[in-house]
Amino acid sequence: MKTDRAHIPFIVLCPKSEELDEVIKVIKADSRFRRLADRSIDPIFEFTTKSGPKRLKAVTSGGMGHMKTALKAALEIWMHDPVVVFLVGTAASLDSTKLQLGDVIIPRKSVYRRYDKVSEEGQPDYELRIKNPTNAERFHSKNLLCADTETVDVSGRAQSAIAASGLKNLKLVRGANVGISIDGTEVGLRDPKVVLDDDIISCGMVVDSISYRDFLKTTAESFTRKVTAIDMESLGFYEALSGAKTVPYGSRAEGIMIRGISDYAGRKSQTEARPEDWKAASSFNAATVFISILCEIAEYFENDKEQW
Repeated sequence: MKTDRAHIPFIVLCPKSEELDEVIKVIKADSRFRRLADRSIDPIFEFTTKSGPKRLKAVTSGGMGHMKTALKAALEIWMHDPVVVFLVGTAASLDSTKLQLGDVIIPRKSVYRRYDKVSEEGQPDYELRIKNPTNAERFHSKNLLCADTETVDVSGRAQSAIAASGLKNLKLVRGANVGISIDGTEVGLRDPKVVLDDDIISCGMVVDSISYRDFLKTTAESFTRKVTAIDMESLGFYEALSGAKTVPYGSRAEGIMIRGISDYAGRKSQTEARPEDWKAASSFNAATVFISILCEIAEYFENDKEQW
């Protein structure tokens, strides 16, 4: 990939500025990292590895949503021809019995949903979809919401690198509250853990609604049995990575998502807003897992000539 700017092998992208703040705090507390004297507003760090010094740039897209994430990821790929772009931040749980506050999920798959239009009775696409017994998009008897769904698998070699990063030994933090009420049910919060075997669904919006959350969970399960999280950025993140690999760009960048669970979808008032310490814990945990994986794979990743 040709670029007029300096090559930086590793980029960490956070959707929200407060998530980036947490990542930078963790970086500054690690003696392996030092900030370079650079003219860029975005901080660039150098960190030591056995194979020599490496560089990392930390950026934010400035807000939630797949569009902002896609634009920022594409810009950083074009500017610096990175080897890996990390998407680090928070996400929501769709199943409080499996994925709890403070947990960190590194999804194996991302399921996209692109909403198209409401199709009315009599239109050809309506007739095709309404006859499909597996269609979970039927809202009324005479119209339905059409959506394209696509599943992206994280590369097997990336999953192998993540699994070899010694994540089980990480010390994750938790909030002060040990229990919380979700939809009238008391949930006892265990110690946070890293979840590697689950998947995430990405939509353009997350509505504050129990029925909407259950609809998404049911829809996602028709494509993969282990969707336990939802976000608003995976769609844009992976589309930017995919687009950058095409001619004439020919990017080699791969993407790894690391998301701390800060709420239960549609229930921010019960989790993110109260108690606030769980949201801070989820951001810190995601940043901690990111640093661990980065320092592990940086030993060999940039010089690995095999195609990911």
